[in-house]
Amino acid sequence: MKIRLAHLWNVGTTLLVLGLLCAAAATFMLTTVNNEANSHQRAETAAQLLSAQLTTQLAPYRNAAQKLAQRTAEQRLLTGKKLVERASILDAKGSALPRVLKVRLVPAGTSKRDSALPEMTYVCLDLLERSERGENVPKLELHLPETPSEHIDVFAPIVDSTNPKQVAGHVLLNIDPSVVTSVLAGLPAETGYAELHQPTPQGQALVLASGGDPTLKISTPAIQHPFPDTGWTLAIWPAHRVNTAMAHNTGLWLAMAVLAVTLLVLSLAIPRRMIMSAFQNDSEVMTAMFNDIRNGVLMEQYPFRLDEFRQLAKPLRTSGEAMLEHLRSLEKQTQTDVLTGAATLPYFTSRLKRIFQQAQTGFTSALLLADIDQFKDIVAQQGPTGSDRLLKHFAGQLIEAVRQSDVVARLEGGRFAVLFPMADLKKIEPIVQRLRTHLDLAFNSGKGAPTPFTWSAGLTVITA
Repeated sequence: MKIRLAHLWNVGTTLLVLGLLCAAAATFMLTTVNNEANSHQRAETAAQLLSAQLTTQLAPYRNAAQKLAQRTAEQRLLTGKKLVERASILDAKGSALPRVLKVRLVPAGTSKRDSALPEMTYVCLDLLERSERGENVPKLELHLPETPSEHIDVFAPIVDSTNPKQVAGHVLLNIDPSVVTSVLAGLPAETGYAELHQPTPQGQALVLASGGDPTLKISTPAIQHPFPDTGWTLAIWPAHRVNTAMAHNTGLWLAMAVLAVTLLVLSLAIPRRMIMSAFQNDSEVMTAMFNDIRNGVLMEQYPFRLDEFRQLAKPLRTSGEAMLEHLRSLEKQTQTDVLTGAATLPYFTSRLKRIFQQAQTGFTSALLLADIDQFKDIVAQQGPTGSDRLLKHFAGQLIEAVRQSDVVARLEGGRFAVLFPMADLKKIEPIVQRLRTHLDLAFNSGKGAPTPFTWSAGLTVITA
C-alpha cells in the first residue's frame, strides 16, 4: 500500500481541527459552568447578606425581650402586688426602642384576648400556649396582616426562679412591620429581587416584605434561604440568571474535554503510526537494496510504501556501486600505509585491542616486533629516497613471508609489527624460521651495488 504525505496531512489536520473544536466547546462550557457557579454564589451571598441585615435589625428587640423576661422573673413582676412597677417598666421599655407598638407581660395560662391595638388575638395566645408546653415555636411571627393591628410578635419566656422548668409567662413585644420591610425596600435593583415569606396555616406563603426589581420574579428562578429561629424564608431572584442545572452538570463539559484530548492524541498518533510503519517497511527494503548493490544484483522495482522513498531510490540505485567502491577506497587508505603497503598504526592498534579481548576468552595469539638496525644512520647516508626503498623492501618481504590472516603494520620509522591471530609459538615457529633464513639482507638504494642492512626482532605470546 502506497502512502502519500498529502493524505497523511489531510487526516492529521482533520483530526486536529476536530480536536481543537471540541477543546473550544469544552472551554466554552467550562466557562459557562464557572459563570453560572459564580452567579449562584453571588446570589447565595446576597441572600446571606440580607439575612444578616434582618438579624441585625431584629436583634435589639429580641435581646430586649429576653432581658425584660429575666428582670420580670427576678423581680416577680407578674404578681398582682407589683402593678405599678410593672407598668413603669413596660412604659420605659416601650419608649426606649423605636417602632415598638406595645409591650405586654402575659402570665401563663392567659386565654383572654386583648382588643387594645395592636390586638392580641387567639393566634398570639396559641403561639404562647405552645411555647409554655415546651414546643419549638418561631420566635418571630407576623400577625393580623393588612389590618390596623398588623404587627410582628417578638416574645421571650419568663422562667419561674423557683422552678426553672416552669414557664411563668411571656414578654410579648409588638413591633411595627416596617422594621423588616425597610431592609428589603433598600435592596438595589441591580442586586435582584427579594421577598420574605411566612407560611400560613393553609400552607401558602405570606409575603412579609419585598424589595428590588420585581420583574426578575418572572424570568429568574429563586434561591430559598431559611431565616433562623423563625418560620420565615428569604427568597431572592438574582439579577444575573442562574442556571443551577448547568452549574452542577459537569459531566457534559468533562466528556467534551475527554473527546478533545482523544482527538488531539489521535491527530498525532494515527499519522505517526502510519508513517513509522511505512518507514520501517521502507527501511527494510532500503537495506535489501543496499545489500543487492553490494552483491551487484539490482531489481527493477522495490516495494516502497512512500512515493518519496521511491523517487529517492532511483539515484541511489544508479550510483550505488560507485559509492561503495569509493567507500572501499577510503577504507583502504585509512588502513594501509601508502609507502610500504603495510597496515597503518591506527588499524594495528584496533586489531591489537581485538586480540587482547580474544585472549580474555582463552584464545592465544603472538606478536612480533621487528626493527631495522641503525635506521637513522641509513637515512643519513642514503637520504630519503634510499631509506624509502629500504622500507618498501623490508615490508614487502615481511608480507610475503607471513600468512594471509596475519597483519604486518608499520609503527614508526624503521619499526614494524606482525600480529599472528589465533596462533601459538608452535604454529608461528616455521614462519619465524623462514624470516631468519630467507629474508634478503640487502636492498637497492639506487646508487649502484646493493646496500646491506641488518634487523632484529622480539617475539611474545598474548594470552589471558
